[in-house]
Amino acid sequence: MNKVLEEKKLTKAEVVKKSGIEKSYVYYIFSGEKENPSRSKLIAVCMAMEMELEEVQKLLKSTGFSRLYPKILMDSIIIYGINNHMTVMEVNEYLYELGLDILE
Repeated sequence: MNKVLEEKKLTKAEVVKKSGIEKSYVYYIFSGEKENPSRSKLIAVCMAMEMELEEVQKLLKSTGFSRLYPKILMDSIIIYGINNHMTVMEVNEYLYELGLDILE
């Protein structure tokens, strides 16, 4: 993930702000100290890093999580958000309106 940060010319502080996740949690993910972040938090960090859908799918698979699956409503909204470069907050608004779990 640090490599993606460098490629996208983002700072960890920017990712914290864009993801809406607690600062220490994000830093633990990047340092490798947080070995098992939740799927939801990992997706939020990926979105904050402006990763493309295929990059997110590869990361989810490599960390043992299921890939985003378009037939699952929550996942389809997340896919839509990633493909349309929406923020985590914008995606969370859609999820909340539909009574689904938000990315946190």
